Amino acid sequence: MKFSQIKFFLLLLAAISLGGHSAEVFAQNQIFWLDEMDLMLTECGWGTTQARKSVGKEPLTIAGKKYERGIGTHAPAEILILNPAKTGFFLAEVGVSDETGSSGPLEFKFFADGKLLWESGEMTKGMLPKPVRIDLAEKKMLQILIDKGDVYYGDHANLANARIEWPKEAEAKNGESETPRIIHAGTRRFDEEGNEISRMDENACEWYAVRELLRGGMSEEV
Repeated sequence: MKFSQIKFFLLLLAAISLGGHSAEVFAQNQIFWLDEMDLMLTECGWGTTQARKSVGKEPLTIAGKKYERGIGTHAPAEILILNPAKTGFFLAEVGVSDETGSSGPLEFKFFADGKLLWESGEMTKGMLPKPVRIDLAEKKMLQILIDKGDVYYGDHANLANARIEWPKEAEAKNGESETPRIIHAGTRRFDEEGNEISRMDENACEWYAVRELLRGGMSEEV
Protein backbone atom coordinates (compact mmCIF):
# COMPACT_ATOMS: atom_id res chain seq x y z
CA MET A 1 0.00 0.00 0.00
CA LYS A 2 1.37 3.40 -0.97
CA PHE A 3 2.15 6.01 1.68
CA SER A 4 -0.59 8.32 0.38
CA GLN A 5 -3.17 5.55 0.78
CA ILE A 6 -2.00 4.80 4.32
CA LYS A 7 -2.21 8.49 5.18
CA PHE A 8 -5.73 8.67 3.74
CA PHE A 9 -6.96 5.74 5.83
CA LEU A 10 -5.35 7.14 8.99
CA LEU A 11 -7.09 10.48 8.44
CA LEU A 12 -10.38 8.69 7.77
CA LEU A 13 -10.10 6.69 11.00
CA ALA A 14 -9.30 9.86 12.94
CA ALA A 15 -12.34 11.62 11.49
CA ILE A 16 -14.61 8.70 12.35
CA SER A 17 -13.22 8.62 15.88
CA LEU A 18 -13.76 12.35 16.41
CA GLY A 19 -17.23 12.20 14.87
CA GLY A 20 -18.26 9.37 17.15
CA HIS A 21 -16.91 11.20 20.17
CA SER A 22 -18.86 14.36 19.29
CA ALA A 23 -22.06 12.38 18.84
CA GLU A 24 -21.51 10.70 22.20
CA VAL A 25 -21.00 14.02 23.97
CA PHE A 26 -24.15 15.47 22.35
CA ALA A 27 -26.16 12.41 23.34
CA GLN A 28 -25.03 12.80 26.93
CA ASN A 29 -26.07 16.45 27.16
CA GLN A 30 -28.84 17.21 29.63
CA ILE A 31 -31.73 18.83 27.78
CA PHE A 32 -34.37 21.06 29.36
CA TRP A 33 -37.20 21.68 26.88
CA LEU A 34 -39.20 24.89 27.16
CA ASP A 35 -42.35 23.02 26.16
CA GLU A 36 -42.04 20.99 29.39
CA MET A 37 -41.81 24.09 31.61
CA ASP A 38 -44.68 26.07 33.16
CA LEU A 39 -45.85 28.20 30.24
CA MET A 40 -48.63 29.76 32.32
CA LEU A 41 -45.92 31.98 33.80
CA THR A 42 -45.19 33.59 30.44
CA GLU A 43 -46.71 36.77 29.02
CA CYS A 44 -48.62 36.30 25.76
CA GLY A 45 -50.16 39.16 23.74
CA TRP A 46 -53.17 37.07 22.70
CA GLY A 47 -54.43 33.70 23.90
CA THR A 48 -51.98 31.59 25.90
CA THR A 49 -48.51 30.25 25.16
CA GLN A 50 -48.79 26.72 23.78
CA ALA A 51 -46.53 23.67 24.15
CA ARG A 52 -45.65 21.81 20.93
CA LYS A 53 -48.15 23.81 18.88
CA SER A 54 -48.75 27.35 17.70
CA VAL A 55 -50.64 29.93 19.74
CA GLY A 56 -53.62 29.10 17.52
CA LYS A 57 -53.24 25.44 18.56
CA GLU A 58 -52.07 24.34 15.12
CA PRO A 59 -48.87 22.37 14.32
CA LEU A 60 -45.62 24.30 14.80
CA THR A 61 -44.52 25.37 11.33
CA ILE A 62 -42.16 28.07 10.04
CA ALA A 63 -41.82 28.67 6.29
CA GLY A 64 -43.21 25.22 5.56
CA LYS A 65 -40.96 23.40 8.02
CA LYS A 66 -42.79 21.41 10.69
CA TYR A 67 -41.46 20.90 14.21
CA GLU A 68 -42.44 18.42 16.89
CA ARG A 69 -40.95 20.37 19.81
CA GLY A 70 -41.13 24.00 20.81
CA ILE A 71 -43.64 26.64 21.88
CA GLY A 72 -46.03 29.03 20.16
CA THR A 73 -46.92 32.48 21.44
CA HIS A 74 -48.17 35.89 20.26
CA ALA A 75 -46.39 39.23 20.27
CA PRO A 76 -46.00 41.20 22.43
CA ALA A 77 -44.66 38.38 24.58
CA GLU A 78 -42.16 37.81 27.37
CA ILE A 79 -40.56 34.64 28.70
CA LEU A 80 -38.25 34.74 31.71
CA ILE A 81 -36.05 31.70 32.40
CA LEU A 82 -34.07 31.23 35.59
CA ASN A 83 -30.80 29.33 35.14
CA PRO A 84 -29.37 29.01 38.68
CA ALA A 85 -26.45 26.78 37.65
CA LYS A 86 -25.18 29.50 35.26
CA THR A 87 -24.16 27.04 32.58
CA GLY A 88 -25.23 25.58 29.24
CA PHE A 89 -26.59 26.97 25.98
CA PHE A 90 -30.02 28.14 24.89
CA LEU A 91 -30.87 26.77 21.44
CA ALA A 92 -33.88 27.30 19.18
CA GLU A 93 -35.12 28.16 15.70
CA VAL A 94 -37.41 31.18 15.71
CA GLY A 95 -39.82 32.60 13.19
CA VAL A 96 -43.38 33.56 12.30
CA SER A 97 -46.01 30.83 12.31
CA ASP A 98 -47.49 29.67 9.00
CA GLU A 99 -50.99 29.40 10.47
CA THR A 100 -52.30 32.89 9.68
CA GLY A 101 -53.01 34.58 6.35
CA SER A 102 -50.51 37.37 6.97
CA SER A 103 -48.26 37.68 9.98
CA GLY A 104 -45.66 40.08 11.25
CA PRO A 105 -43.53 41.91 11.27
CA LEU A 106 -42.32 40.87 14.69
CA GLU A 107 -38.90 40.68 16.32
CA PHE A 108 -37.25 38.29 18.78
CA LYS A 109 -34.82 39.68 21.35
CA PHE A 110 -32.79 37.70 23.88
CA PHE A 111 -31.28 39.22 27.01
CA ALA A 112 -29.08 37.51 29.60
CA ASP A 113 -28.79 39.23 32.98
CA GLY A 114 -30.12 42.40 31.36
CA LYS A 115 -27.70 42.47 28.40
CA LEU A 116 -28.96 42.12 24.83
CA LEU A 117 -27.17 39.13 23.27
CA TRP A 118 -29.19 38.34 20.14
CA GLU A 119 -31.95 39.86 18.04
CA SER A 120 -33.62 38.53 14.94
CA GLY A 121 -34.48 41.75 13.20
CA GLU A 122 -37.99 42.08 11.77
CA MET A 123 -39.49 38.79 10.63
CA THR A 124 -42.62 38.12 8.59
CA LYS A 125 -44.52 35.04 7.49
CA GLY A 126 -42.62 32.92 4.97
CA MET A 127 -39.15 33.94 6.14
CA LEU A 128 -36.86 31.03 6.93
CA PRO A 129 -36.40 30.27 10.65
CA LYS A 130 -33.37 31.84 12.29
CA PRO A 131 -31.15 29.67 14.52
CA VAL A 132 -30.45 30.96 18.02
CA ARG A 133 -27.49 29.85 20.14
CA ILE A 134 -26.79 31.72 23.37
CA ASP A 135 -23.98 30.86 25.76
CA LEU A 136 -25.38 30.86 29.31
CA ALA A 137 -22.04 30.46 31.08
CA GLU A 138 -22.14 32.73 34.16
CA LYS A 139 -25.63 33.87 33.12
CA LYS A 140 -28.43 33.42 35.65
CA MET A 141 -31.43 34.96 33.89
CA LEU A 142 -32.53 34.65 30.27
CA GLN A 143 -35.25 37.01 29.06
CA ILE A 144 -36.99 36.48 25.73
CA LEU A 145 -38.96 39.42 24.36
CA ILE A 146 -41.05 39.27 21.20
CA ASP A 147 -42.06 42.69 19.95
CA LYS A 148 -44.93 43.32 17.59
CA GLY A 149 -44.81 45.48 14.49
CA ASP A 150 -47.23 48.22 13.51
CA VAL A 151 -50.07 45.72 13.06
CA TYR A 152 -51.20 43.72 16.09
CA TYR A 153 -53.23 41.13 14.22
CA GLY A 154 -51.58 37.79 13.44
CA ASP A 155 -48.24 38.24 15.22
CA HIS A 156 -47.95 34.50 15.86
CA ALA A 157 -44.42 33.63 16.96
CA ASN A 158 -42.88 30.15 17.13
CA LEU A 159 -39.79 29.12 19.08
CA ALA A 160 -39.10 25.70 17.60
CA ASN A 161 -36.89 23.13 19.35
CA ALA A 162 -36.44 25.68 22.15
CA ARG A 163 -34.30 24.22 24.91
CA ILE A 164 -31.39 24.68 27.29
CA GLU A 165 -28.60 22.14 27.02
CA TRP A 166 -26.07 21.37 29.72
CA PRO A 167 -22.93 19.30 29.11
CA LYS A 168 -22.89 16.06 31.08
CA GLU A 169 -20.37 17.36 33.61
CA ALA A 170 -22.62 20.31 34.52
CA GLU A 171 -24.77 18.36 36.94
CA ALA A 172 -26.78 20.48 39.34
CA LYS A 173 -25.20 20.39 42.78
CA ASN A 174 -28.50 20.88 44.55
CA GLY A 175 -30.67 18.75 42.29
CA GLU A 176 -33.84 20.25 40.87
CA SER A 177 -33.34 23.57 42.66
CA GLU A 178 -30.67 24.45 40.09
CA THR A 179 -32.34 23.21 36.92
CA PRO A 180 -33.60 25.83 34.43
CA ARG A 181 -37.23 26.88 34.82
CA ILE A 182 -39.61 29.59 33.71
CA ILE A 183 -40.51 32.16 36.35
CA HIS A 184 -43.27 34.76 36.27
CA ALA A 185 -42.51 37.36 33.65
CA GLY A 186 -44.10 40.20 35.57
CA THR A 187 -47.28 42.20 35.15
CA ARG A 188 -47.07 43.65 31.64
CA ARG A 189 -50.52 44.83 30.59
CA PHE A 190 -51.90 45.22 27.07
CA ASP A 191 -55.01 46.86 25.65
CA GLU A 192 -57.28 45.26 23.04
CA GLU A 193 -54.98 46.45 20.23
CA GLY A 194 -51.92 44.89 21.83
CA ASN A 195 -50.40 48.17 23.04
CA GLU A 196 -48.60 47.94 26.35
CA ILE A 197 -50.24 49.94 29.13
CA SER A 198 -47.94 52.10 31.20
CA ARG A 199 -48.47 51.96 34.96
CA MET A 200 -48.48 55.76 34.85
CA ASP A 201 -51.59 55.74 32.64
CA GLU A 202 -54.24 55.67 35.38
CA ASN A 203 -57.23 55.64 33.00
CA ALA A 204 -55.85 52.72 31.02
CA CYS A 205 -54.97 50.80 34.18
CA GLU A 206 -58.48 51.36 35.56
CA TRP A 207 -59.95 50.10 32.26
CA TYR A 208 -57.64 47.07 32.41
CA ALA A 209 -58.72 46.25 35.98
CA VAL A 210 -62.42 46.45 35.02
CA ARG A 211 -61.84 44.28 31.95
CA GLU A 212 -60.05 41.60 33.97
CA LEU A 213 -62.78 41.69 36.63
CA LEU A 214 -65.44 41.14 33.97
CA ARG A 215 -63.42 38.35 32.41
CA GLY A 216 -63.01 36.70 35.78
CA GLY A 217 -66.77 36.44 36.09
CA MET A 218 -67.23 34.74 32.73
CA SER A 219 -67.76 31.00 32.65
CA GLU A 220 -66.23 30.40 29.23
CA GLU A 221 -62.51 30.31 28.59
CA VAL A 222 -61.08 33.54 27.13
